[in-house]
Amino acid sequence: RIVETPDDEDTYPRTYQLMNKTTHSKYPSNICHRPNSRGVDPNRNWPVKWGNKPLDYQAEQEFGGPAPLSEPEPRLLFRVYKSVEPISTVNVHSGMHGIFMPPDFSPLMENEVDLLAQVKLQDRLNDRWMDGKSTVGAAGYAVGYVAYGSHNDFVRTGFGVPSTQTWEIAGNWFTQFQNCMETYNPILGDELKEYVRNWTGMALEHITHLHKGL
Repeated sequence: RIVETPDDEDTYPRTYQLMNKTTHSKYPSNICHRPNSRGVDPNRNWPVKWGNKPLDYQAEQEFGGPAPLSEPEPRLLFRVYKSVEPISTVNVHSGMHGIFMPPDFSPLMENEVDLLAQVKLQDRLNDRWMDGKSTVGAAGYAVGYVAYGSHNDFVRTGFGVPSTQTWEIAGNWFTQFQNCMETYNPILGDELKEYVRNWTGMALEHITHLHKGL
């Protein structure tokens, strides 16, 4: 049972009770919302630039938690990365068609060798598998808004992973408002098969190029 209650301060999200636990969210019944059950966005809970807020900050969607790595989701991934020492990560999102890389926290594209190599690879994958319809490049630059405390920024700088990408695999803005299932997922059978085929092919080719050192 979800019960929403007002907060005393407008700067914080409203609270709600879920499974007898109190947490934060402005839209507790909306499956579109980003936060976990405690109202924290796990993709804003990483140490790099944590706690900074963009000009268009939305507390109900982007709350980074009381401290870096305070949430179980980032802590679990932190332990995994520390154990396996990956050479590449792909952070899968849904909401548009995009293939992004760090930095998330800056609106500028950084002129560094590993990032330029990723742009080259992204362009190749996008043309081959998505008919060029995905936006590519540094996330903060290509998307048009910055994010602080993100997964990719920390994995690149904290663990030194040379290839850290975010893949936005689906997006349909012609659906009804708050119809999140159709907004963020391919629904029709043929469309779903096409998405699975294309993104699976892209992932396999991505692995091949990483093996070649691109």
